[in-house]
Amino acid sequence: MLDDLILPDAILNDCWTRLVAAVGDKQSPFHTPAVAIGDERAGATVRTVILRRADSARRALVFHTDRRSPKFASLNNEHKAAWLFYDPSARLQLRLQTSTTLHTTDAVAHEQWIAAPEFTRAMYSATMAPGTPLSAPPDAPTVRLNDGRDNFAVVNCVVGEIDWLLLRREGHRRLRFTFIGDQMTSTWLAP
Repeated sequence: MLDDLILPDAILNDCWTRLVAAVGDKQSPFHTPAVAIGDERAGATVRTVILRRADSARRALVFHTDRRSPKFASLNNEHKAAWLFYDPSARLQLRLQTSTTLHTTDAVAHEQWIAAPEFTRAMYSATMAPGTPLSAPPDAPTVRLNDGRDNFAVVNCVVGEIDWLLLRREGHRRLRFTFIGDQMTSTWLAP
């Protein structure tokens, strides 16, 4: 139970356990977090993504995007993203600051493309870039196994900071983890 967690190492372990479990659990509120990206040209934008991978050993989170999207362009300029996870039943919020690496033609992108379900790959075979104005709703794309491959990108995010907030009637608890290289520090914060 979260109320019993008071040691930073146990809290950090719980964070990663939830993130890793959310990858395969479509019912988990952590499966579809919000990701914010700042860009001098576009300003700050926020969108919901699907958490495709979580790796505690590498402190990595992964999502996919279309190379033609404004999101890809912003990440290509800034290489930073902020994540927001919220579980209403646990009353737990995680805010993560990450540095990003884009993968388009390498083994990482190929592995994720092959692992993606057909309906996911179909989204990348759309003839128009995300955000293109249309006069009517588009038809569903037909699945053409590799037609969308050139549009597919993997965004690998390395966590530099986790801000953990547990909302409780008895008093909220907040703890920040900061990572520099292999070193981790934790600091209790006023909620």
